[in-house]
Amino acid sequence: MEPQLKRILTSLIASSAFLSTLSFAPSVFGQSADSVPANVAGEALFLDALPSSLHDTMKALSKALKTVKSQADDASKNKESAVLADQIAALLVHSKNFSPKGMPASSKKAYEQLLDDTAETARSLATAFRANDNAAAKNLIVTLEDQKKQGHGDFKND
Repeated sequence: MEPQLKRILTSLIASSAFLSTLSFAPSVFGQSADSVPANVAGEALFLDALPSSLHDTMKALSKALKTVKSQADDASKNKESAVLADQIAALLVHSKNFSPKGMPASSKKAYEQLLDDTAETARSLATAFRANDNAAAKNLIVTLEDQKKQGHGDFKND
């Protein structure tokens, strides 16, 4: 397991008590909230439910980003948004396990660097939400959206 992913997973598992109270968290990965036992919600999200393809990983990322964006103005949801931002970071690191179809091997390093940079933005977003700095969070969401556009422009092959 990559060190970055392991660090993120460890952090998220440590906060599983909080995650178990969030009915939306499992749905980010296409599971119903009832399918994840409350005492292992954090573990199940990342150990049993990571998407198995780049397409499914990107769908989960898109859904999490939309949710974070929609609640960025609501400071009462900052804890939930921070957890989602952590999940975005973990999914971005997980994305390095896949390559877009038709991507030349020479582009792999640039692809992984963009994923790393975007994961770092997501971690900064989580930090902003935890600090209740919603203005910074909204700016970071714009950065994430720009990075998403860059990645799709540079690497997405339909």
